Amino acid sequence: MIDGSMKISNNLRVQILIILAAIALTSIPFPAGWVESYYSSGLYPHLSSIVKPLAASSPVALSDVFLVALVAGLPLWWTWRIRAAGVGKKWAAAGRAALATLTLAAFLICGFELLWGLNYQRVRLSAKLDWSANRVTPAAALALARTNILQLNAAAATAHAQEMPPAEKWRDDLEFSFRQVVAKVGGPADFRGVAPRRSLLAPLLAAEGCDGFINPFGYEVILDNETLSFEQPFLLAHEWAHLAGFADESEANFIGILACLRSDVPVIRYSGRLNLSFYLPRRSPNTNEPLPALSPRVANDIAAMHARVQKHYQPAVANLQSGIYNQFLKANRVQAGIRSYGQVAQLVVGTRFETNWTPVLRGSGEAPASRAIVGE
Repeated sequence: MIDGSMKISNNLRVQILIILAAIALTSIPFPAGWVESYYSSGLYPHLSSIVKPLAASSPVALSDVFLVALVAGLPLWWTWRIRAAGVGKKWAAAGRAALATLTLAAFLICGFELLWGLNYQRVRLSAKLDWSANRVTPAAALALARTNILQLNAAAATAHAQEMPPAEKWRDDLEFSFRQVVAKVGGPADFRGVAPRRSLLAPLLAAEGCDGFINPFGYEVILDNETLSFEQPFLLAHEWAHLAGFADESEANFIGILACLRSDVPVIRYSGRLNLSFYLPRRSPNTNEPLPALSPRVANDIAAMHARVQKHYQPAVANLQSGIYNQFLKANRVQAGIRSYGQVAQLVVGTRFETNWTPVLRGSGEAPASRAIVGE
C-alpha cells in the first residue's frame, strides 16, 4: 500500500515535470529543419486530423467552452479548495491550489506548443521560395503598388456588379485555390469543415479592432460577427493559413492573399487585392509620378471597413491587446512582434512568380523578369 505522503510526493513530481516541460518547450530552440520535417509535416497534421473532427462536432465554439471553464470554473475551484480545508490549513490549501494552477498553466502551454505553437520554429517561407532581398526595393514595391491599384479598381467594378455567392459556395472556391497555394509551398492543408464560427469573445474582438483568430486547441476559426462580405474571403484564408501550420503573420497574409488572387470568383480576388494594397506604398516618393487614384467603389469600401472597426473600437483595450500579443509573438521567436504583419510586402515583392500568382520554389531556375514582381 502506498501511504499518503508517497502519493503527495508522486503528485508533486508530476507537477514539477509538467512545469519543466513547459519551460523547455518555450525556451529551447529546435532546429528549423527538424521542426519542418518531423512536426509541421509530420506530427502536426496527424494531431489536427484527430482533433478537428472532435471540435467540428461541438455545437458551440470550443474557445467559448475553455473561456467559461477558466473564468468561472477556476475561481470556484479555488474557493472550494480553501473552504474545504480544515482549521489552520487554509494557507496550505491556498499554496497547493496555487501550485495546481501553475501546473495547469504549464499543461496548457505544453498543449499549445504540441498542438500548434512549434510551427513558429519551422523553416521560413523566404527560405523555401525563390525569394531574394535584392528584389525588395522601393522601385519594385512602387511598381507592384501601381499595378495592384489599377487591377484593384477593375476588380472592384466586377465584384460589385455581381451578388456575393452563398457562403458555402465561395468557401469551396476559396478552399480550392488555397489548397493549390499551400501544396506548392509544402504545407498540410486538410481543414475540411473548418468554417468560421461565432464566439462569446465577439465584443472583445470588436473593442480590440481584431478581425479574427484561431483556437489552436480545437483548430477552429473565429471571425468578428460584423466583418463585411468582401472582407471575409481574405480573413478566412489568412486564418486557414494559420491552421495549415504557417504561424507567422506575414506568411499567413502571404498565403491568404495568393489564395484570393488565384481564385476565379471576382469578390474573392477583390478581397485579396484590397488587402494587398494595405501593405504596399500609398504614394510615390517622386511627386512627379503619383500613383493611380483609387476608384470611388474602392474608396467607399475602405471607408466602410474603417467605420466597422471604429464602431466598437476601444483604444485602451486595443493597446493592451497589442502589447500582450506583441510580447507573445516575441516569446515565440518572432522578433518583429506585431510588425511582422507588414512584412508580407517584402515576401510578395521579393518572391518570383509564375503565371497566376504561382510562387516559384528556390532552385527552380529562371523566369522572365516581368513575372518576378507582379505575378501576372
